[in-house]
Amino acid sequence: MGLTRSDLVGMVKKELGVRRGEARVIVGVVLDRIMAAIARGEKVELRGIGTFRSKVSPARWGRDFRTRRALRLATGRRVSFKVSRKLRNRLSVAGRG
Repeated sequence: MGLTRSDLVGMVKKELGVRRGEARVIVGVVLDRIMAAIARGEKVELRGIGTFRSKVSPARWGRDFRTRRALRLATGRRVSFKVSRKLRNRLSVAGRG
């Protein structure tokens, strides 16, 4: 299983020696600020991890898989993530073992 918000709260609690409720607030504030910045279209750079950006995907043609009809998909926004060199190197080393 992966790392969850609850796991992060536990790590912050242990590392900072604060109560679980305080750790929950700290993690919540950090994640909320990251999400708000991405939603505003700002770049969020976490050194050693990577960069999040909000991108606009243009309107395009798609297909309804049930009916096989072509349909027009509206313009939308998505989040892209570019992995940092440091994390990429760590992943390639971990993949060899």
